[in-house]
Amino acid sequence: MESGTSQILFNFSMALYLFASLGYLIYATSRNRTVSRLTTGIVIVGLVIHSVGLIYRWIETHRTGYGYVPLSNMYDPSSFFLGPSLSST
Repeated sequence: MESGTSQILFNFSMALYLFASLGYLIYATSRNRTVSRLTTGIVIVGLVIHSVGLIYRWIETHRTGYGYVPLSNMYDPSSFFLGPSLSST
């Protein structure tokens, strides 16, 4: 693990969420079930990568000596609660 891994994972998950948003827009206009299933799969992969990114962020803070739970500033809780809000849709 190197420093910055969590940031790379978060950026990748955000890109997946962007593609999923576009996929759902395409589904809304076409009503193609294959597009819907593919887009839902993209969201699930994004959630997994996002969760792994949170775990890496926690590990990275422990390595620097701070060791805080990734809920101590405004960035971390908003990222943490994004997962449950996406999975409820």
